[in-house]
Amino acid sequence: MKKLLFLSILLATLSIQAMAQVKIGYFSYDAAIKSMPEYQASLDSVQAIRKEYEGEAQRAEEEFNTKYEEFLDSYDRLATSIRRKRQAEMQQLLESNVKFREETRRRISRTEEEAMDALRMKLNERVRLVAQKHGFSLILNTDNNACPFIDPMLGEDITALLNEDITTLSGEEIKQK
Repeated sequence: MKKLLFLSILLATLSIQAMAQVKIGYFSYDAAIKSMPEYQASLDSVQAIRKEYEGEAQRAEEEFNTKYEEFLDSYDRLATSIRRKRQAEMQQLLESNVKFREETRRRISRTEEEAMDALRMKLNERVRLVAQKHGFSLILNTDNNACPFIDPMLGEDITALLNEDITTLSGEEIKQK
């Protein structure tokens, strides 16, 4: 009986020591990504592309409207075959503009996704480096109420550590590590 009691106490002590060695950190992924210097540059880049596409779409729409008005002005004077031909041209131009707008949405969406993927990769690498540098065994993302409560005795908010490292680590330092 004494051996069983001793063994239980020993196992409990070892488990407590093992738990004490596990260091847990947590942070808001969204807040961290928005604090990255590259975040605003990515937004600006996507916005510039969006503006360029919107400008071209507006130009195409104005061109269509001008041609449509010209067509309506001359509608009564045109022979039936010419009228049909111009109607077909207007339909093609309209379809082309719709396809361009759809393609624009896809391209902008893909550009946004690529920009965010690049930022996520950088942030993930920075999180890994912070975890290694400060001895964390586990890092939790608190976004979307994923962790509604974390006992401060068991976990540490690493936002400040991460923001410090985000602003001090350059891309070259990350590659070297």
